[in-house]
Amino acid sequence: KEEGNFYEIEINGISASYLFDIEKKKKSFQNVSMTYAEVIKEVIGDNKVICTIGKDREIGVPLIQYNETDWEFARRLASHFNKPIQSDILTGNPCIWFGIRFGDKKEQAYEYLFDTQTYKVAIDDKYYKVGKKLGLSRVYYIVYYIKDGRNFQIGDKVLFDDKKLIICEKEVRFEKGEVVFYYKLARENYVNVVEYYNGLFTGLTLLGEVIKTSSEKVWLKLDIDGKNGEYDYKWKPTSGNLMYCMPKIGTKASLYFESADERSGIATNSPRTNGGNDEKSDLDFEGFSNVQNRGMVTEHDKRMDMYPSTLKFKGTSGDEAVPLELLFDDETGIKFESHKIIDLVSLENIKIESEQAVLGYAPLELKVLRTAKLMEEKLKSIIPKGTYTMEKALKEIKEKVDLSAIYSNNDTTLMISNQFDIVTYKNHVMQGREYELYEPIDDAPQEAGFNWGKWAFNLALGAVATVAFIGLSVATGGAFAAFCAGAAVGTAAFTITTSVGDLISGEVTDTKDFLVGLSWAAIEGGIGGLIGGKIPTPKWLSKVDKLIDTIDKVSDTVDNISLALDFFANPEATLKSMAEGKVMDVVGGKISRKKGKSNRGKRRNDRKNEHRNPDGKTCCGKNEPVDAVTGSFYIEQCDLIINDILEDVALERFYQSIHNRVSLLGKGWNLSIFSSLEFETGYIKLYTFENKKEVFTINENNEIKSLRGGEEIYSLTKLENGYKVYHTLKSQTLLYDENGLLLYVIDRNGNKREYVYENTILKRINFPSGQYFDFDIKEAKIKTITDNMGRQIKYEYDGDYLLSVEIPNAGIERYSYNDKGLISSVTNADGVTFVKNTYDD
Repeated sequence: KEEGNFYEIEINGISASYLFDIEKKKKSFQNVSMTYAEVIKEVIGDNKVICTIGKDREIGVPLIQYNETDWEFARRLASHFNKPIQSDILTGNPCIWFGIRFGDKKEQAYEYLFDTQTYKVAIDDKYYKVGKKLGLSRVYYIVYYIKDGRNFQIGDKVLFDDKKLIICEKEVRFEKGEVVFYYKLARENYVNVVEYYNGLFTGLTLLGEVIKTSSEKVWLKLDIDGKNGEYDYKWKPTSGNLMYCMPKIGTKASLYFESADERSGIATNSPRTNGGNDEKSDLDFEGFSNVQNRGMVTEHDKRMDMYPSTLKFKGTSGDEAVPLELLFDDETGIKFESHKIIDLVSLENIKIESEQAVLGYAPLELKVLRTAKLMEEKLKSIIPKGTYTMEKALKEIKEKVDLSAIYSNNDTTLMISNQFDIVTYKNHVMQGREYELYEPIDDAPQEAGFNWGKWAFNLALGAVATVAFIGLSVATGGAFAAFCAGAAVGTAAFTITTSVGDLISGEVTDTKDFLVGLSWAAIEGGIGGLIGGKIPTPKWLSKVDKLIDTIDKVSDTVDNISLALDFFANPEATLKSMAEGKVMDVVGGKISRKKGKSNRGKRRNDRKNEHRNPDGKTCCGKNEPVDAVTGSFYIEQCDLIINDILEDVALERFYQSIHNRVSLLGKGWNLSIFSSLEFETGYIKLYTFENKKEVFTINENNEIKSLRGGEEIYSLTKLENGYKVYHTLKSQTLLYDENGLLLYVIDRNGNKREYVYENTILKRINFPSGQYFDFDIKEAKIKTITDNMGRQIKYEYDGDYLLSVEIPNAGIERYSYNDKGLISSVTNADGVTFVKNTYDD
């Protein structure tokens, strides 16, 4: 282009590597011991590629170039290393770098390579497109734009402002009569790319010849290039591998790809090539041209036909007139045919029923055999009206048929033979019965009346106990008076509610159970009186409570053993009692009787489930989302339950807004199956399954003591290779390693829950019953939890904050946070925001 006395020339250039991006090819590389570098050199040419990656890494599984140019295939393989490829623009020859080219000059030569006074710096948007997917930090995407008059190549290493960088991009300009260069500098990971695949493979099927089979694996010589099959593809036919039906060597098999990654290939079927018309094939398998007719024939001519109206199994009898087959026909029914014996063998009964008639055909005889023992028992139950012995006829039959084998064990038989309708071996017993109908007997069980005497006696016992406690409260003082006053209230309330309940139900409570309930009411009322009176609870009272709790457990155990013995002695009666409600359901391996336990067990469970803070004060209940003592907003959410040997294990999430600790579920969250130890100078912190913290001191002599005053719930002991925690209320032992990671949870019966780690990252929790939870943990956060039945919980985060939880069959629950990182709202799976929080400063 001419402008005045000057000419403007525009030159468009292209590197010689363009020659690699013209022809689309199909090749396979099944030698899995080849390295990536060897594969690329075979594709591009040994002298046309320089490999900076893939020299030491074997491909592991077959790689296939399918409708891709050499350039496209090389780029895709380089992405397996998250690296690009680079053209050679200096020699003019078709050459590439497999991986990024790195300069070979020493770093010291670049110490003051560029003027650091004039440059631009920015965070490249490649971070959002690539960096986040690769999990890389923003630091790798800080780029520097430099202008310089010297010519360097992409990939050269430089030191810029004491930072080790490489030249990522280069632009040449002609400005004011001078050639200048604009460079983009960044750290080496800036050039990384996301691994990608050839989308043509998704659902693709390639044919190949079977050259070898073994252990449900096949070796295929693919038709796309004819190379010998060197890899054992898994044989997974879509219909299932019925009776280990492998394709024969020399036949064709289909290689199916489940995804865009060619490494997902499996051999799925062997297309039939020996037929296609209704004419009989060499295996006598007609009718295959109709797609509704399905079937299978082995090389030994055993066959199975699955047609729209028939199902047939056929063997080889050697006689076309009498085939060996089993036929199910929608029109005619079921048909057995055999050229030899048909045996029906059962360890119990064989029952043949028909609404019309049961017919048996035979040219000579029909025989029914019966053992002598069973015949003898049957004869005892009938009265013979007469007998008839056919000695002459039987003698003639014995001469024709050898019955020694049949009657060697004194068996009896019924035969229909030749001209005789019915023939027996010894006695022919004719039996007749007469039936007479009677009116139903009115013998229904009579309901017992209300026991007013027992009811009045229970009422009197409660009244006496109440009056006694009132008298003791008046006569004494201090803590004991407060205890007696509360006990009087408890016994009075129990007596009234139980008596009224008996009147309503029509059934009087057993006196023994009434006394046990009355005792508990007195104890609990007394404790309430002490707390209400703000008088410290005596230590002896807690020990009495613990002793009674132990007695209850022993009583429950005795009840369970008794019921088990009842079941083994008389299963039918015991099951009937369970059905009538006299026995409670079997739950978690425990069996308990309703009578005598329901009130006692309920109170004990209520006492165990009570929430208490470290000072022993009662906190708010589970239904209240704000702790009345601390003011903390909390969440208790059950995501999944598995039935273990002794109890149901619930996977629960706990959230406390006052907790700043960041766990695997994010800030403030914890899981009910997680516990850990954390160490500070002079202290060890135990984080419990209930998302609570117990603090222990440790002195120079490694003596460990709890900061909790009074009776300790947890005890901590230093072991040779870790620590042991004992939960006194649950009789539970927890073992931790030296870093505070939980290894085992062992109950009082020795059942062990195991925590499995890889490089300190939790991978699985194994339960005593054989069930398990699998964990996918990335960037110190749980992504998914999957149980042995395939149920999966998914978690999403924004940094250290849990945003959503996807629960199987329950949808997604979402959480939002305020500027201080506290939960501000909770939205359920239906999109309803049912919690909105504001917090005091």
